Amino acid sequence: MEFGSKRIAQHRQGLRVFDRLRSSLLKMRLSGCASLDLCHAAAGRADFCLLMHMRLWDVAAASLIAAEAGCRGGDLRTGRGLKLNATAHDRTIDLLAANPSMLRQVQAALRARPRK
Repeated sequence: MEFGSKRIAQHRQGLRVFDRLRSSLLKMRLSGCASLDLCHAAAGRADFCLLMHMRLWDVAAASLIAAEAGCRGGDLRTGRGLKLNATAHDRTIDLLAANPSMLRQVQAALRARPRK
């Protein structure tokens, strides 16, 4: 899970998402490189990759690699798949890439209400 923004409000939103996921995570890895994290999901080294507030140019090539390797997911805001296009160039994207067997589980965890 990576946060691509330096804005405090967006970090808080990302932490709320992390809070929803933490009960089902065994281990979390942050490399500091969004494209590398996507490639880890593509190679099967990670079950999924969640990237928040990323720019298209930071993740476009790696998201294509993940899609071609069999990952499923896409932009969480628009529902578009991993093969991104230039329509997202003027905004940030929240991207999920997961192996097909984990996708529904991760999506369900993202929709769950945060624990109190």
